[in-house]
Amino acid sequence: MTRTLFGFLAVLSGAAFGQTALPKPAFEVADIRPSAKVTNPYMRGGAVRGGRYEVKDASMVDLITTAYGVQQDRVQGGPPWLDSDRFDIVAKAPAGATQANLNLMLQSLLEDRFKLVVHHDSKPLV
Repeated sequence: MTRTLFGFLAVLSGAAFGQTALPKPAFEVADIRPSAKVTNPYMRGGAVRGGRYEVKDASMVDLITTAYGVQQDRVQGGPPWLDSDRFDIVAKAPAGATQANLNLMLQSLLEDRFKLVVHHDSKPLV
């Protein structure tokens, strides 16, 4: 009973205080397209040059590991295309964007465009 009550209170407090949180930084404009098929796909890019953030041939797992700073083997669940479908991203970053801000912007982009929902867990992997 105590666990259930505690969990319920945590959900209520998160909802009450979650409304005052500042929104994550976001790219000014972004374009996501399926990558052209290549024989040896691997992710390239992920840095800002001239105000443009570009990523080429990235799988969703690549994008998640980049955005959230986790290793690929830590990404679990999701649809089967997470590893196979590849995407190109071109986005305009605000002036002075740091790498930490770029990661938050990529998180926002994945949440908005792919409806990505992330669950952080600390259970041991077998």
